[in-house]
Amino acid sequence: MGGIDLIELKNGFRNTMFKELIEAHLSKQPPKERANAFIGLRDTMPGALQPHIEYFIDQWNIKLYEREFFYRDTAEVFEEIIENAKVFMKSIGYDGPISDGLLFDFFQLIVINFAYNFETEPKAREFVGIKYLPKKSGCLASTVSMCLVMVLFCYLIIF
Repeated sequence: MGGIDLIELKNGFRNTMFKELIEAHLSKQPPKERANAFIGLRDTMPGALQPHIEYFIDQWNIKLYEREFFYRDTAEVFEEIIENAKVFMKSIGYDGPISDGLLFDFFQLIVINFAYNFETEPKAREFVGIKYLPKKSGCLASTVSMCLVMVLFCYLIIF
């Protein structure tokens, strides 16, 4: 199995707005799956980094208040997050191996964190212009449909 190629990923992200990547995560990944992915990524980070992950993410949360950030080219944002991750690891004295996979994990943590924030904060979604319509679960949709059928049936019997 081949490893992560950051240059190839960056080239694949070109000519898309960063908000489109966030919207894709929101529309294709259920909230529970997103939470599990975040926890899984965080937990697979090297032990020396784990106590500092929250701080790294918090540094990026300020971008939630910068609407124009989400309209930038995804390739530029990708490169910025990757470069910031390198500086961050150096600043905390991390001296372990730094692979493309590890750097991509930092990027993914930020993307998933933004998706979570936009999912839970309607005003932030509106401010940035993120499109997100929560999907109804199959069970709930079936239950609602069944209730409507029962109401209609009762109405027909009574009248």
